[in-house]
Amino acid sequence: MELGPFVVILIGVLIITFVLSTRNKNKQKVDKGFKANYYRLSYRRKMIRTLWLLPTLPIIYLMVVYVLEYGMGAAITLTAAAAILWTVQLAYNYLQYKKEEQERNINS
Repeated sequence: MELGPFVVILIGVLIITFVLSTRNKNKQKVDKGFKANYYRLSYRRKMIRTLWLLPTLPIIYLMVVYVLEYGMGAAITLTAAAAILWTVQLAYNYLQYKKEEQERNINS
């Protein structure tokens, strides 16, 4: 397995994430309706979108095993990494949502 393409893709994703999150940092966040730009969503909406991604974990596993034809160890490792990242993202968005909600209640 060659790491070159993965490193290039990872660097690209990190750069795009940094640019979009910086650009949308102080803009009004959307809490209702559909918004394609993840960075313009409130933490509640980010949490909901993250929950919608849960069914992709088995798809990742199947793609790694059958489409990319990696071994079982690589499939389990990549799927476990995706599951851990998904859990961290969900927990972070939930905690930020609760913090945002608490601040809004204090200010009201």
